[in-house]
Amino acid sequence: MELAGGRSALGKLFGIAGPQYGAVSRQQVMSAGISRSTVERRLRSGEWKLLHRGVYVLPGFKDCWRQQLFGAWLSVGPSSVLCRRTSGALLGLEGVEEGPIELYIPNNKKPRGKGVVFSRTTSLLASDVTRFGKLPLTTATRTLIDLGSVMTEEQVEIAFESAYRRGL
Repeated sequence: MELAGGRSALGKLFGIAGPQYGAVSRQQVMSAGISRSTVERRLRSGEWKLLHRGVYVLPGFKDCWRQQLFGAWLSVGPSSVLCRRTSGALLGLEGVEEGPIELYIPNNKKPRGKGVVFSRTTSLLASDVTRFGKLPLTTATRTLIDLGSVMTEEQVEIAFESAYRRGL
């Protein structure tokens, strides 16, 4: 299928997938002009991989933590926010490593996903949210506060000191 400007639907989709480490949502696939039957055929053949309900990985992309982040975020939608250890790792805080994917989600969502910790909060303000590229995540200050619920006091202190040194 050829789009205006000479770009194919699949080419458009790969343009979307690139910055997302190969993960794309069903909505992104459809907006690129790819039909449901094409999606089903590519999933059945193993060419595409189902990452989460309504989220796929295109061929040619290496499985990595950031692909998992995008997959989890896309599975819930743009109203979700990466938090706790996930935000700490993205912010480069010392002592916080890539690991469990943690997301704050809206109350009206009921997501499911392997390896993802979904949480709800009523106290997340717009000023508590920043961006890492396309991904929304909690600010360094909010992340440090939230880390207290999942890490030891000593670990949070190390993370705080690194954030302070870097002016975060």
